[in-house]
Amino acid sequence: MSTITPQDYFHRFFRDDFYEFIRGAKVHERDGYLFIPIQNLQRARLLHIPDERVPMFYFALSLTTLIDIIIENYFAADYAGFQHMTQYPKFEHGVSGLRVGPWQLAELDFKPATFKQFCRFFLDDQKDFFTKREFKEARWAGVVKSMLADPDITQGRAGTIFVSVLKQHTLN
Repeated sequence: MSTITPQDYFHRFFRDDFYEFIRGAKVHERDGYLFIPIQNLQRARLLHIPDERVPMFYFALSLTTLIDIIIENYFAADYAGFQHMTQYPKFEHGVSGLRVGPWQLAELDFKPATFKQFCRFFLDDQKDFFTKREFKEARWAGVVKSMLADPDITQGRAGTIFVSVLKQHTLN
């Protein structure tokens, strides 16, 4: 497990790691959104990121993709404002327009214990985000409900861990 906490990684290193990645990646814009082919996420293109931070880079991409998909799919009235605030990119297979799910990103370098820890941090961070902002429809309780109801979110190894952490999180 990394000596850097998920919170430290997300708030201190993720943006710089991401911007450096973007400089060398093949990205394109469509409908005002940044699209990145998943093939760009090969380890050889992430040599600027120290090995211990690579799983967290993938987890940050994964969980930001997850929340972006949830807001886009379940809270459409709030999506434009959310996207404007976050500027989260979208990942696709090649330049096909076929979107990559969040767990495909998490699985690129999956470390279950680190992922679980990252989920705990991210859920706290997102709860704080949605509590402090006024959206038309998106409230934290509704976001949680939508995540638990989405079959693409609740499946697979990463989905199972995420749901377990999410359920524990809602009890606290």
